Amino acid sequence: MLAAACAAAVALGSPARHVSAQTKAAPKLIVILVVDQMRADYLQWYAANYSAGLARLVREGAWFTEAAYPYLNTITCAGHSTIGTGSFPYRHGMILNNWYDPKTGKSPYCTDDPTVTEISYNNLSPIQGDSGKLMLVPAIGEQVMDRGGRSVALSLKPRSAVTLTGHKATAVVWFDDRGGWTTSSAFTKEPVPFLKSFIDANPLQADAERVWERMLPLAAYQGQDDMTGEGKVTGWSGSFPHPLAVAGGKPEDFYARWQRSPYADEYLERMAEASIDALKLGQGATVDFLGVSFSAV
Repeated sequence: MLAAACAAAVALGSPARHVSAQTKAAPKLIVILVVDQMRADYLQWYAANYSAGLARLVREGAWFTEAAYPYLNTITCAGHSTIGTGSFPYRHGMILNNWYDPKTGKSPYCTDDPTVTEISYNNLSPIQGDSGKLMLVPAIGEQVMDRGGRSVALSLKPRSAVTLTGHKATAVVWFDDRGGWTTSSAFTKEPVPFLKSFIDANPLQADAERVWERMLPLAAYQGQDDMTGEGKVTGWSGSFPHPLAVAGGKPEDFYARWQRSPYADEYLERMAEASIDALKLGQGATVDFLGVSFSAV
């Protein structure tokens, strides 16, 4: 599931180095970044290539080298709910991505909610919605809102975005595999204007001709390209380069490739910056919250 998360006041760093004292002033913006499936040892394997964000967190933050998950299923929904609420699955109730419901005989998705409807930013037809209905405790984002702040959560997956902000949000958005961004009537009655403006101004089709190439010479990488057991994506071989556009390909295949490329995480990062600017997060009288879950790893 996920193996790396950092927050404004709790970031990745090294316990062997001196860590400067945190300011005693109350934070104005709480930021939680989750990198889904980023192994902790990636920080060491690729340390020489980090020059800014991760390098600063390692240098100036707190790196918990003996941290462990005290529960069995470190799956996306359970892990994000644990990060989002500060409690464990036996309390927040989100034990898996799907689990068997003996009352219905079905295995619902952890954010499924038949009482709400998806609200598309790209004019997709309405379908059953998602919400934090099955979460048994409040998440950080909604606690911030209860104190007058704003809460924004962004991800490619509803189970990642919803569980960081909880039962309500100023804005929460995730990617619909049918080809567009969406939210739910559990959080808003219509698309949030600043997100609608950003999405309209930044269509995914602008990435259609991009090609995912190596950034460094082949000799700089560990291991081999196209290893045994490597997962396959429709339209791609196991070797670089990986073009997002494939002749004669279906639109849904392009969206699948895009979500598995670095360009998806780049898009989320730009959306997060747009959220901070549009809402002036961290500049109000109360504390605000921003949660972003990156899934491309």
